[in-house]
Amino acid sequence: AVNEQWGSDDHQPHGGHGTPMAGMVLYGDLFWRMNDNQQVVLGHYVESVKFLPPAGFVANQPSAYGLVTQSAVSIAEIGRPNVSRSFCIASSTSLFAPDSPSSWSGALDQICAGSMKGERQIEILAKDHPKRLVMVAAGNVIGGPRAEVEQHHSIEDPAQSWNALTIGGFTAKGELVANLTPLAAVNDKSPFSTGSQNLVGELTPIKPEVLFEAGNMMVDGSGSCDWHPAVSLLATGSNVEGEPLVPFWATSAATGMAGNFVGQLKAAVPGLWPETYRALVVQSAQWPDPIRRKLIGKGAHWKGTGKAAKNSILRDVGFGVPSLARAVASARNDLTLLAQSEIQPFLLAQGSNSAVFKDMHFYELPWPRSALQALESTIVVMKVTLSYFVEPNLSGRAATRPETYRSYGLRFELKKRLETNDQFRERLSRPEPQAADGEQWAAAVAAENQQPEPSHWLLGPKAVQAGSLHCDLWRGYAVDLASHDHIAVYPVSGWWKSHLGQKRANDKGRYSLAVSITAEGQEVDLYSEVAAEVDAQAVQAGDILIASVG
Repeated sequence: AVNEQWGSDDHQPHGGHGTPMAGMVLYGDLFWRMNDNQQVVLGHYVESVKFLPPAGFVANQPSAYGLVTQSAVSIAEIGRPNVSRSFCIASSTSLFAPDSPSSWSGALDQICAGSMKGERQIEILAKDHPKRLVMVAAGNVIGGPRAEVEQHHSIEDPAQSWNALTIGGFTAKGELVANLTPLAAVNDKSPFSTGSQNLVGELTPIKPEVLFEAGNMMVDGSGSCDWHPAVSLLATGSNVEGEPLVPFWATSAATGMAGNFVGQLKAAVPGLWPETYRALVVQSAQWPDPIRRKLIGKGAHWKGTGKAAKNSILRDVGFGVPSLARAVASARNDLTLLAQSEIQPFLLAQGSNSAVFKDMHFYELPWPRSALQALESTIVVMKVTLSYFVEPNLSGRAATRPETYRSYGLRFELKKRLETNDQFRERLSRPEPQAADGEQWAAAVAAENQQPEPSHWLLGPKAVQAGSLHCDLWRGYAVDLASHDHIAVYPVSGWWKSHLGQKRANDKGRYSLAVSITAEGQEVDLYSEVAAEVDAQAVQAGDILIASVG
């Protein structure tokens, strides 16, 4: 416990909260474990730190939520140093609006970036500070009249954190019970899950990024909705003798499932960066059919809705439901190329009172050209995820604008089909218009809503918003993708560049880049040709690792 006087017991009634969370992280949904005879093999373990006081103690002040959370992280790390950890937080508050960073969400950003108070050392580059993967619940919709439950409900603080992986919920549970009806269709968004549709797109990240099982609600004849054990997950309870297994639901359960996913992923693929595990979770995600139908059109295109409409859908359901099999297993018709690299975004110009952009990384994508050309007009999907951690600027009004909140930003750009390598480099080297990210985003969305679909991208490179994880999908013909064979990662402004008095202009960060191609249902060996190509070429920035997925 953050305060030893609170004790280490689970003081929440009705089976507890920390206990089912810990069980969910360790075992996943026990409903399935109770219905098979398979041996449970654990590759990860769980620690728990209590940061909410029981009854009879003074409640934590809202202004101190961030500090208390950082204290909990420090307690775990000091108690057992040199352990590879990820953190789950299933608490939230509606006291602060999530339309900008708060002291709590900013504290999570500091935890991820290794910039907590007392942790930042000027003589050590930012890239070398300890990085952490944090998963945080999006916040919950509570039961009530159906009309109210089905309205949009916003994420809760600190789910707007840029660096944390925000977890929403879907549900595959649709058990039939007499006189009750499941509220959500099977494989659709969970009724408990919140989103970020009503937040300003150019100022806030897409949240949640991914969905895990959160359970369903039941609706009765009067239209009243609430949780029900028949459509909830099953978890360990705090009353071991009286009720060892209890129902568990909502985004707390989903965050526990996310922790279980990451624990298994890290056990199966050890030694990667926290930024990389975050990228792999998102990269492995796919939308269930009810959600997918809102986005996927006929042929090689997305549905004809504008970028703003697509953005709204993503702010409701993120990038889908992650698959552990896709994240770690091998298949011949689906592969992911993964890069981990350090980058110096800016350089303090000699003899000048200003900083300029410095590093730009170009990757040659070893696409299996012969395989893609053989597929010709077969539809393939390329997915790109760029993941890095920003060091937040929480002072005054700085937190209200992305370009002053982040230490630096990164973007990716794909070479055009008819563009030469030299033309690609020249295009990215031209000075960008001196407009803030938000203005660029708004202008791009407005322009693209006034014309037919201009590209194969779901969102498009100019629609990238705030945040430190950027994901987009390209959908088109295989033969066209073969010519998109280079991708670049480049910096955009941040306070390291603009706040020269902080003396951080020459600091270095790092990032993870995941690029995957999928040819669904096609008997074609994409993996072997790429493996041979990677062995034969050197990558200009960082190493490309093959993490094939299925």
